[in-house]
Amino acid sequence: MIIPKLKPSGRDREFLKYNSKQRSEVVIGWLFKGEDHRKLDIKALSLGFKSLGFQSMGILHYLGLKKEFKSIFKNHSIKESVSYLELDSQDFSEIIKLVTYAEVIEESDSLNMDMIKNPNQNFNLNQTVNSTLKKTPREKNIEDLKKEKIGIQALKEKYPRFRVATKPDIERICSILGVNPSRYFKTFDGVILREGLNKIEEIVNLQDFKMIELKATKGSIKDFPNNSFFGFTQNEHDFLKMFYKTYFLCIYHVDKKLCSELIDIFEFEKLTRTTENRSLFRTQYQVKFKPYE
Repeated sequence: MIIPKLKPSGRDREFLKYNSKQRSEVVIGWLFKGEDHRKLDIKALSLGFKSLGFQSMGILHYLGLKKEFKSIFKNHSIKESVSYLELDSQDFSEIIKLVTYAEVIEESDSLNMDMIKNPNQNFNLNQTVNSTLKKTPREKNIEDLKKEKIGIQALKEKYPRFRVATKPDIERICSILGVNPSRYFKTFDGVILREGLNKIEEIVNLQDFKMIELKATKGSIKDFPNNSFFGFTQNEHDFLKMFYKTYFLCIYHVDKKLCSELIDIFEFEKLTRTTENRSLFRTQYQVKFKPYE
C-alpha cells in the first residue's frame, strides 16, 4: 500500500479544543469509514445538524490528514493499518495513538476492574501500562509487510513497466473491468503497462495493462516456482479465471529474492495438479461474525 504524504496545517486551535476520545473518533471516521467533515462534526464532536464540518476538518488538517487519506483503510483492520503506518518513513505516532485509543482505554478499564476484584493481588503497573500504551502490531504482521515491500521492489526490477496501484487507480481499473471496487479492492498489487504508457491514469481498455498479484513464499528453490506455498483468496481465484488474459500471479522467493515469471490460470492449474491429476489447491475461508447488537 502507498501511504500519501502528510500535509500538517500548523493550526492547532481545533485539535486542542477537543479531548482524545473525540479526536480519535474523528480520525477513525475519516480513515476507516470515509465520513465527511460535517458528519464527523455531528457524530464525533456532537455539534448538531447545523455544523458545517469545520471543527473536524481543523483536527484532521492539523494532523496532516487531507483528502488523500479519506477511507484509505476502509478494508483494513486497525492492526493492519497501524502496521502500514509504522513501516512508512513519516512520523505517524500521534495518529497511531488516536487510532488505537479505544483499545488502550478498554485495556486500562479491564486492569482497573481486576484491581477492584482482586485487591490483594500484586499488579505490575509499569509493565501493564507500557504494554498497553505501546500497542505495536504483531511482529509477524510487520515482517510480512516488509517482505511485501521488498517483493514489490524486485517485481519493479524484473518488470520495469510495473506500477503500484493506489486507491484511485484501483477504482479506475475496476471501472474498466466492470466490477465493484469495494469488493475487489485488495485483489491486485499493481499493473504492468503496455508500451507507450507511463501512468495508470492513461489506461483506457483491457489491452493497456496486466494486473499483478504478488505472493511471497519460502522453502525449496528447486524448480521454482514449483513447491511454493502461499495464501490465496476467493476473489483472487475469481480474477484469475474471469480475466485470464489480464490477471497474473507473480511468486516472490523471500530467501533468494527471486521473482517468478507471470502465472496465468492455465499455468496455475498445471502447478496445482500432481501427475495423477490430483489437485493441490485447497480453499480456505476466513469468517468474522458481526458484533452483538
